[in-house]
Amino acid sequence: MGKEVVGDEKRALPFDFPPLEEEINELSKKREGELESYPFPFLLLAHFAGGRSVLLELQKGRISKKVVIEFGTPVDCQSNLVHETFGRYLASMGKLSEEEANELFSESIAKGIPFGELLVSKEKLNHTELYRLLQQNLAKKLLDLFLWASGNFKLHFDLPESKSSLKVNVPQLILTGITKFATVDEVNRWLAPLVGKRLVKANSPLVEMDDLRLTEASRKMIGALGKPMRMDELMAASGVQYEEYSRLLYALSLLGIVIPEERQKAAPVKPAPEPAAAPKEKPAEKPAAPQTVKTENVEKIKEEVHKEYLSFKSKDPFLLLGVADNAGISQIKEAFLYFASRFNPDKFEAKELSDLREKASQIFLAGARAYGVLADEELKAKLVKQRVEERQKSFAAPATPKENAYKELLDAKTQFRTAKALREQGKHKEALNYFEFALDLDPQNSEYGAELALGRYLFTDGLAQKAVKELNEIMRREPNCGIAFLNMGIIMAGEKQAEQAKRALMQAQRLMPKDPRPKQVLDDIEKKKEGFWNK
Repeated sequence: MGKEVVGDEKRALPFDFPPLEEEINELSKKREGELESYPFPFLLLAHFAGGRSVLLELQKGRISKKVVIEFGTPVDCQSNLVHETFGRYLASMGKLSEEEANELFSESIAKGIPFGELLVSKEKLNHTELYRLLQQNLAKKLLDLFLWASGNFKLHFDLPESKSSLKVNVPQLILTGITKFATVDEVNRWLAPLVGKRLVKANSPLVEMDDLRLTEASRKMIGALGKPMRMDELMAASGVQYEEYSRLLYALSLLGIVIPEERQKAAPVKPAPEPAAAPKEKPAEKPAAPQTVKTENVEKIKEEVHKEYLSFKSKDPFLLLGVADNAGISQIKEAFLYFASRFNPDKFEAKELSDLREKASQIFLAGARAYGVLADEELKAKLVKQRVEERQKSFAAPATPKENAYKELLDAKTQFRTAKALREQGKHKEALNYFEFALDLDPQNSEYGAELALGRYLFTDGLAQKAVKELNEIMRREPNCGIAFLNMGIIMAGEKQAEQAKRALMQAQRLMPKDPRPKQVLDDIEKKKEGFWNK
């Protein structure tokens, strides 16, 4: 099944590319393996395509992540990394200070209050903001895994009970992750089997095009496939530059949207509709006026829906409908009717509320299930007994605050600070180890990557080419990363490439106008000084 790819290092591909449907199905059943052979986006696609519910555990050295996937969609991602906790994420976004994040996290544990609800109660966020930021944090944690070129994974089918209402658009995540983070080596490895083949737009792609927010470049590529084309012909026809084109082709091929011509299936034939009987004439009716909602009410409704959506999975039927343990059937009916009136999906037909319709539908169905339990005397009695037992346990073992809630987690920022301190002492070998570990912990951090690249060069001139390659990749991903341009200028100056150094340093000056270092290095180049750092 494997295909051999020729490069600096020969590695057999574990399956065809793009993978066949049966290969994707087999991958979704694979209980363990190495990420070098089975990269994260492939695993993600396999479980999405199969609609599987699994716990995907990933390990890279001391770093551990656990992704909860429900019916093919990631809903939670837990790790042993400090910066991935929601409090630290909010600090990185400027919503809290690190001190506030630490204090609030400890308080949430001590009081047994969910961290998010504590933030809302203290008016740090509202529920709509909380939902949006939780979604962003989950996506960021998953995107980190697109940068894991090595590591191991294990599959568990005994899922922990998940109370998360979050969901990720898997096809969009794969498209974003590959186009932003795939390295040149990774792209070349997987596209190699397509060289020389004629490509077409699939009649039956693995994912629905409606699930994707396509960029202009993506639309150009797909639009150019009006006829079969080789890779070089497609690039010329689409007008997309090679760096962007190759990553897009990798992503669109993995998603089964662009495939080799020999794999094309006949387009599904839709049965011709039976001729309809001539309609009876009816008096013309005025079209219904589109529903509209006042702006101030839209925000209020969004807040109400997001508040319930974030918590409904963690509530038992009594809490969900807001009734007491001893409520009678008439009270339960009344509570359900009120609940249904708030979250009936038909209330969300207006354009301003259409993005809430699916969430409201899930809440509504949960309310209907809750009513079904409470309307059954036997099921209700069992639930009452369970609630009593849980209250007794909580009184017997109350939560105690931790002195340092983050103590057992790995902290990338601490590793980075240590690396910089070692470099200032001229201990470049030791600094390199800490820079590498900091980037392993937080692989999307461009500053860490840029300083690691410089660290390689300071340790030995022999790593100059690797350092430059890494900096180019960072500048492609994040064109506004001033430290990457600064370090590129330093390395180019050290390699006596004065013009390239000047271009990089001038860009660093534009991006970091208050930082004196770009000018200092430029001055040293002008004075033709050498060795303006101590190796």
